Amino acid sequence: MKALYSYFFFYLFLVATLWGEEPVSEKTYSEILKEAASEKLKQSRELYEKGVKVASEKYAESFEDGKALSEKSKEMILKDLKNI
Repeated sequence: MKALYSYFFFYLFLVATLWGEEPVSEKTYSEILKEAASEKLKQSRELYEKGVKVASEKYAESFEDGKALSEKSKEMILKDLKNI
């Protein structure tokens, strides 16, 4: 009876280890990390380029507006100086 139990548990253990075995991945852990890092770097570059584009457009708009304001302020100062 003890031998029957030991064979039963042995086969149970054998079946559990064979069916429970995880499939071996073709990629190593470092390769997976490299791919993840390169993907994050790609996303960061795209975000940076998008931010630079938007910032340059905003700067161009504010630069032109600033030129117009500085011309108006120069005219106002000249008028004030003439009135003194």
